[in-house]
Amino acid sequence: QKYESSKDKTVIAKSRQACSKAVDLGNSGAAGHVCLGVIASGTGKYEKAVDQFQRAAQLEPTNEDALIGLGGAYESLGKPQEAENTYKKMVLRRPSYWRGYNLLGAFYLRQAQYDDAVKMFQKVIECTPESFRGHANMGAAYLYEAKYAEAIKPLEQSLATHPTADTYSNLGTAYYFQHRFNDAAQTYQKAIQLDDKDYLNWGNLGEALYLNGERPKSVAAFQKGIALAKENLAINPHDQQLLRSLANYHVMIGNRANAVKYLDQELAESRSDKQSLFDAAVVYNHLGDTGRALEWLGKALRAGFSRELVLQQPDLDNLHGDPRFKELLQRG
Repeated sequence: QKYESSKDKTVIAKSRQACSKAVDLGNSGAAGHVCLGVIASGTGKYEKAVDQFQRAAQLEPTNEDALIGLGGAYESLGKPQEAENTYKKMVLRRPSYWRGYNLLGAFYLRQAQYDDAVKMFQKVIECTPESFRGHANMGAAYLYEAKYAEAIKPLEQSLATHPTADTYSNLGTAYYFQHRFNDAAQTYQKAIQLDDKDYLNWGNLGEALYLNGERPKSVAAFQKGIALAKENLAINPHDQQLLRSLANYHVMIGNRANAVKYLDQELAESRSDKQSLFDAAVVYNHLGDTGRALEWLGKALRAGFSRELVLQQPDLDNLHGDPRFKELLQRG
């Protein structure tokens, strides 16, 4: 539990040793294998994680932690069908319980199946009408659909019941994409007050401050985000979100070499999926290399990246008057 909550690399070896010993002694049951699965997944060893979570599920078929971990490991391995089937098992076993629907909805968000995600979060609200989770995730679903104005109400409803850093962060993002950068910065600061160890909160604040014209403050926020992200990367060097963020944060403070380095690593880890292709466009646009930015943007659009998201991305506002940009959006 200490490792899972903190991701402190100093406890990894001790945790692995303790869990392995318990499994070898045969007195840990499913919990020991779940423990080893969490450590394997958190350090990027996803095949080993699948093996451990499967063993846990065999010993205790109703163990939710085993199924949750197994679904996440499958996703990290690029096996969405196996992940979906795993999350569906939770729903089928406890159809009146909110958690399975919530996990399946979050999975659909990550797969860009937004209508399916909304249906799952509606089920969460039906199961627990007073719960903050359903409203928070419904707001997140609207964000993924680029319905930023619609996202604000359910996010505010969730915050009124149970303020969390993630929900404040999502509300800040809704403001950000409406070009309400001052409101976004203030909301991201509330997220940081609740969780100042999440590199994404600092990076988001840096973005909002930068576009709000507060450049010196933005640099300080980005530097804090970089420091925290590097700590996480030392634990899992294959984490695409970390690599994406490090590329973006470095380009925002003018460090071209590191921005390109982390971008290249992200492209390699993701096998150049549509998100990483779009990330490349953003990085090269900030580097002032418009030609390469448009080249990467064209690749992203041809891979299926949303035209609407491209148009609403503040980082690309400077390209809107470029005839080549308009042509790309017309033909994809």
